[in-house]
Amino acid sequence: MGLLNRDGKTRKERKEEKRQLKADRKEREDYFKNHHDFAVKAGGDLVYFNDTDKKIYFKRNFVTQIKEEFLQDYSNLANYRENIMTGEGKKKHGITRAVVGGAVAGGAGAIVGAGTAKRKPDVVKRMSLTILFKDNSFREVTFLDSDTKTDSMIYQASYNKLAQLETKLDSILAAQEQEAAEQRSNT
Repeated sequence: MGLLNRDGKTRKERKEEKRQLKADRKEREDYFKNHHDFAVKAGGDLVYFNDTDKKIYFKRNFVTQIKEEFLQDYSNLANYRENIMTGEGKKKHGITRAVVGGAVAGGAGAIVGAGTAKRKPDVVKRMSLTILFKDNSFREVTFLDSDTKTDSMIYQASYNKLAQLETKLDSILAAQEQEAAEQRSNT
């Protein structure tokens, strides 16, 4: 007979319970991986949407601080919020260009050299989407978490994923509104 813990379970019972929880989580992950209608992978976040079961599944991920898997019904979706923190890129000063231009072509070269100073493109410091639920819970899906130029391919791909996720959430919210309107008209 094993020693009992504070919760009245033996070590063997706790180990079996933990093994069962892990098996259940793996089964849910596999189900949503194989039966999703839409999925978005952003950074380390992975979110599955299943239109048949009307469920949203956030896969457990230690890298992005999602320590527990998270499963919600479409009907519990309240809203979402786009979070984009921008910044301005560094400027390349025209002083060096003016000096070189002046040395090569005189006063006119200095003016032209200073005028060719370039400003680096704007950057996005962080891009994420916070999904809000009616039970006051929320999940954040992070697309970018470091300075990324807005004219880069990485930014464009991340922004496209963000837009696709917003479109999916909009369709779920529109279906909720339509159902609510139908229920109001039937009463």
